[in-house]
Amino acid sequence: MSILVKWSPPLPSEQNGVILRYTVRYRSQSSQLKSLDTADNSTSIEVKNLTIFTKYWFTVKAWNVVGAGPESEPVHNTTSEDTPSPPVNIVAKTINSTAIKVTWQTPLYPNGEINYRLYYWLSSEGVGSKRLAYDGPSLEHTVAGLHEFVTYTFMLQAYNVKHLWISTAINATETTHPAGETFIVYSTRFFPGRQYGQSPFFLLKLIFKLLYLIQNPCSVLARPFPSENIANNAVSLHRCNSFFIKD
Repeated sequence: MSILVKWSPPLPSEQNGVILRYTVRYRSQSSQLKSLDTADNSTSIEVKNLTIFTKYWFTVKAWNVVGAGPESEPVHNTTSEDTPSPPVNIVAKTINSTAIKVTWQTPLYPNGEINYRLYYWLSSEGVGSKRLAYDGPSLEHTVAGLHEFVTYTFMLQAYNVKHLWISTAINATETTHPAGETFIVYSTRFFPGRQYGQSPFFLLKLIFKLLYLIQNPCSVLARPFPSENIANNAVSLHRCNSFFIKD
């Protein structure tokens, strides 16, 4: 990457002799000051080996047989953009039976203003069935509406916004959870045994089952709790999902 620097010589009344050469000094915000000399009194020079998409500041001073004159006021320019390197640290994590959250980090070399494209497909079907899930600047996206207990492949690319140059892709795979079984949690507003003619031990059994569920949130329950005669005080919940009990 290079920048061509051009300038005009000092006014004749300020040259104080024959101009022999010029020195161009330059730096970026993060680099040390460097310098280049012209071979003669040429008024341009190409500064090479610069970093992609980086702003540089330049100054010029003239030399005669006595020595160097004062430096010019600094000017700046930015090197061109280029194809970004791939995003890094892609992670796919299942949220529930129908959604997976994908996160990633910025490429080591963005080389310009970039966005991201995230694709996904059923791993069993191959890349030919890929679909676009996201296109934008964010570093995360949740893909919803997936099938339960199925493995998906996610492919991520960075691309240059201005020129649409695309990075190489990185992939991640993840499997959705199986759908949870449904069970019933009853309101404690009433004592079920007295209000609905149930056994006095019914509430105690219910408490034991709730305690078991809290300690083993993803364990399989054999069947739903009984719901006879108390449907108005029941709430349907799903295994592996968050919930709260409202009295």
